[in-house]
Amino acid sequence: MLDFKHVFKLAGKQLVGTTMFLATLSLEPAAASAPWPDFAAINLNKEPVQSSSLIGQRTIVIVTPSEEAADSTQRWVEALRSEVEEDAFRVRTLITLDLPFFVSVEAAVGDAKEVVPEEFHDQTWILDSDVLEDAIGVERGSSRAAVIILDSQGNMVELSHGPLTEERLQTVVKAARALNQ
Repeated sequence: MLDFKHVFKLAGKQLVGTTMFLATLSLEPAAASAPWPDFAAINLNKEPVQSSSLIGQRTIVIVTPSEEAADSTQRWVEALRSEVEEDAFRVRTLITLDLPFFVSVEAAVGDAKEVVPEEFHDQTWILDSDVLEDAIGVERGSSRAAVIILDSQGNMVELSHGPLTEERLQTVVKAARALNQ
């Protein structure tokens, strides 16, 4: 069972993240099943990870694109925890950072490791904000988290970015449940 609450202190800022969900902007029918973008990141064990490693199992990804998105992320996590069977999905948290040129991703990893329980280090990925946010259309520094549902072939079947509403929650839950059938 995953504990979805983590508190990350990155670059002197407190960022509440989770190991689970993102926000709300459904994919248009033409974009439904859009392929998961190819990118490299680093987990909190300082191991390089590839986005392609998420292919092969249903996955819920939560992207936290800014410190201001921490509350949005937390609301999504709490709502989804009661609606989606956790064991049916691989769950990853992606913290995207818009770091100044003099701060490395590795330094941010070191800061996060101090507060994230060791058992979640492999599930929490950190990457430069340009990489993922450009690929999925979430603006850099957005104050809203994003929730992405991936099917086992690595297609994004749902992307939700925005404030948590009952309608958005049900859209995400419906997409997740459809993959379990």
